[in-house]
Amino acid sequence: MHAKGESLTFSFQDFDLWYNLAGSSMLDINGKQYPVGPTEAILMTPGTTLTFHILEDNTEVQFCHFIAEYGEGDSIQGDFPAYRIPSRQQNLLGMFSGHIHLLPQNDLYGRIVVKAVLKILLCDMMLGSFENQTALISGSALGGLQPLAEVVKYMNDHVGDPISIKDLAAKFYFNETYFSRYFKKHLGTSPKLYLTRLKMEYARRLMLEEGLSVKETALRAGFADSFSFSKQFKRFFHISPAAFKNMYS
Repeated sequence: MHAKGESLTFSFQDFDLWYNLAGSSMLDINGKQYPVGPTEAILMTPGTTLTFHILEDNTEVQFCHFIAEYGEGDSIQGDFPAYRIPSRQQNLLGMFSGHIHLLPQNDLYGRIVVKAVLKILLCDMMLGSFENQTALISGSALGGLQPLAEVVKYMNDHVGDPISIKDLAAKFYFNETYFSRYFKKHLGTSPKLYLTRLKMEYARRLMLEEGLSVKETALRAGFADSFSFSKQFKRFFHISPAAFKNMYS
């Protein structure tokens, strides 16, 4: 709990999620100001300097520091043009809030839930905004890869289309074999796996936010039929899309 008029300054070397439970505050993050009210959240990137101005008595905030890595243990660096987590993630933020208190108890289930929520929120911030993704790429060891930034943007813009890696390579004037090696070397994963992750996160959002059926989701995500979609979804998330929908219905 914090009292009105307090101001606190912090510097972080990791990613930091701040979730405002009650009251209101003004966050000054790397020179950008964010008014934050109840149930609003901010995700800050490594190297953030934050000044926390409390605007109401009894303001209460939950926060979590975490490291994100890609490839073979390389940490993700860079900065977001915007730090506010979209309001569509209220359900996930509620899950985060309901389980984070279990971490000091070394509760395995709590750790699994919080880790999963953080992964989804970070993916949404990265994949949902080409500007954020480009900023992270340019701020890390991946700097200067404008050709791949254009490929990634195309993948995001056409996530619902049936994209083949062969056609994707040809569209951006790559030899298919070279393209796959180049992509994996600099982004830490193959273009096929990256596209699968993109489609799976997109499918999950369609079911959670728009309430689409498994069949409708399969078509919107660019799959030929619900069987192949369900098989891919279960391989990726270790749960069938039907069971996933039932968990959140």
